[in-house]
Amino acid sequence: MSRAVNPPVFASYQRAPIHVRPEPASTTSLWNPSDEVVPVAVGFPHGEYAAVPDTTPAVVMYQPTSPWRFWPTNAGVPTLTAARLGFTGEWDGRRVASPFDFREQALLYVPRHLPDPRNASYPEAMAKELHELIVAAGGRTLALFTSWRAMEAAAEACAEHGEYKVLRQGASPRRTLVDALRDNAEQGGVAVFATMGFWTGVDVPGQGVSLVTIDKIPFPRPNEPLHAARRDRALSDGQDAFQTVDLPRAALLLAQGSGRLIRHRTDRGVVAVLDKRLATASYRKAILDSLPPFKRTIDAKEVRDFLHAITA
Repeated sequence: MSRAVNPPVFASYQRAPIHVRPEPASTTSLWNPSDEVVPVAVGFPHGEYAAVPDTTPAVVMYQPTSPWRFWPTNAGVPTLTAARLGFTGEWDGRRVASPFDFREQALLYVPRHLPDPRNASYPEAMAKELHELIVAAGGRTLALFTSWRAMEAAAEACAEHGEYKVLRQGASPRRTLVDALRDNAEQGGVAVFATMGFWTGVDVPGQGVSLVTIDKIPFPRPNEPLHAARRDRALSDGQDAFQTVDLPRAALLLAQGSGRLIRHRTDRGVVAVLDKRLATASYRKAILDSLPPFKRTIDAKEVRDFLHAITA
């Protein structure tokens, strides 16, 4: 980069910190309440960036499951990310391409026939669709949810069928759940239901995870203090808060969750986002373009046939 900053100097320029007091713990959360101070943005205050000498070398590594194509880029590096890091002057970016052939290895399925997630009939319809997908995959499923309540309800509904073993986050240690997917790759029969803690860091190459499902587009909750502060900041800067805060965050999380599927060049499978908005909303292209270039479908039969074929 032509303008950069070493870690000690960079760390000293956290901008506009806010005090975040998490909500009290409840029966639907494993998060213990504590006080935290987090920055709304980690870039430099206005004018400070220009004072950093050009001779100060640095490298910023950007994680591979992040939505590279969400914004116009410098050689594949998101300009929004660069701006948030404070690189408002000249900078050089490089992208290292994925070794995976996503279009040949996986399907992205969005069931347009499901109700809108904000509709009262959605949870039951979503659980039914989820069950049918898990059966088609013979288990071998990592079912990801945007809330603890949604996970519990879907797990209860799917477990009632008795056609596969349902394991839930919170009932067993994380490693036990991941090992269950890996150890039952050949015979199948296991589905792990989990919340945001499993959207990253789960690495199960092979058939153990042949199906990754995501219940909803993971938009941040309106009452999350940090994202509320970032929305306020965007509005004060004359920006569209949905476009600059909510949509990029949802795209990032969806890309990370989808990244649990293809972990090796020989892996094959399905990512099913059980939220019709990804196929119908006006903003869908921005999110879809942030995901790996899976082959896309809205045809449930095509998905079931594909799952049967790769797990037979």
